[in-house]
Amino acid sequence: MTDRYSLFARRLREFRVSGGVHGRMTQEQLADLIGVSVDAIGKYERSLSFIRGDLEHRLIEVLGWSAAEVTECRLDWDAFHLHTRKSRYRQLDDAMLDEVFDGDMTRVSHAIHRLFAQVIPDISDDFGPEADRWDPIITRFRHHGCCVYDGTELVGHWGLQFLNQEDTDRFYARRLLESDLDADRLRRPIMPGLYFGYCPVVAILPGHEAIAPMMLSSFLRFLEELAEREVFVSAIGAITVSAEGEQFCGDLGMDHLGGHRLQPGFGVWALPGASVPASLIGRRSPGLGARYRAAFGRPG
Repeated sequence: MTDRYSLFARRLREFRVSGGVHGRMTQEQLADLIGVSVDAIGKYERSLSFIRGDLEHRLIEVLGWSAAEVTECRLDWDAFHLHTRKSRYRQLDDAMLDEVFDGDMTRVSHAIHRLFAQVIPDISDDFGPEADRWDPIITRFRHHGCCVYDGTELVGHWGLQFLNQEDTDRFYARRLLESDLDADRLRRPIMPGLYFGYCPVVAILPGHEAIAPMMLSSFLRFLEELAEREVFVSAIGAITVSAEGEQFCGDLGMDHLGGHRLQPGFGVWALPGASVPASLIGRRSPGLGARYRAAFGRPG
């Protein structure tokens, strides 16, 4: 099987033909084992559909897959399905950076500024996409985010930066200004431990809302890769400047900490690490939720 197939399709067929714990099986036998139709197995293996959410537990309980493996397959399916339907969308990777932008992250940073200005115009200087401030940050921490392109046009972006203790305290005091941030003040999560993650922007160009699952999947993969190194976010913080931003934070399961003390009309939000398992993040990635539950325990 090739890259034309989803990870779920490849793993399911490999399990069926190589045996797993049950020996080599026909599609009919596998269908009986997990309680679906033969037609469903055929569609799974041809990457035409993904197993229903209420049946995912059978992959774990019957086939012996881990929760992390099931989650990986589901996230891959989200990206695979979007790619097959909207093949023009592509996430920035090293190959695209070299092919399209000659390896110059500054050009990518400028595109992020333009996208932000299109999605949220007339933002104050303290939170605006000011190039001198953000170019070095985006260049130095280029893997702390995701850029989605339609051809060569940037249509979606999220970023997550890690604040030092002084700026974390300012965030919780609802006095953090992005104009105070620079590349030298931000942290790089190298050693295992807790880091406060600040999300400066989530932006999708109107008309390209279909990329939302791709962006969410990339965000979950980023957190999963950190958790594999025993790096956890003590909390994810965000400052909203629009009604859409407030809805996004609410849908994610973040707590509203109140209005910004220096920017009337802006909202300050946080998702504590202990709340990750019960949030949208934990529901979409049970494996990640389990890691955070083990690291933080259940919220009191």
